[in-house]
Amino acid sequence: MNILKDIKLKILVFGPNPSTPSGAGFTKDLANKRVEIKNALIKDGHMAVFPEDLLKGSADPDLDNTFLWEQMLVIEYDMVVNLVGSFGAVSELALFQKKNLAQKACLFFEKGHMDGLPYSHAQMIQRLGATLNVYNYPLDLTSCNLMKSVREKANDLKISKFYNS
Repeated sequence: MNILKDIKLKILVFGPNPSTPSGAGFTKDLANKRVEIKNALIKDGHMAVFPEDLLKGSADPDLDNTFLWEQMLVIEYDMVVNLVGSFGAVSELALFQKKNLAQKACLFFEKGHMDGLPYSHAQMIQRLGATLNVYNYPLDLTSCNLMKSVREKANDLKISKFYNS
């Protein structure tokens, strides 16, 4: 009997949109890694989605605001992977400013982006319980290093879900 294997998580994957045209380079590579992470999580048995795929048409008419709608998703889902490398992913850091939401977050920053306000913001979210990962581009995007960290966070959350159910 493997109790943890039977626990499936609902996971959001934030980052550069793979459907948005961009030339070769960092943003395109990060968008491709986002697709790989989502597909690997699905293969692991989780329900992994891009939030933009859930938003068909306008935002919930009761909310009428995409930011509030994404906040609702973060509250509803078990885990959020954020590949911080686009304006949207940077602004989505604001979704994790409460401890119960920060604990769901698995954040990734490229080593060259560790200066400035977004990384400082991520460090504060880490103090609330988020996992903050730094990687080297392009080496770590072509290896499985990011997915290893995602799976470790998912496993930690599965243990938490088991003990809190």
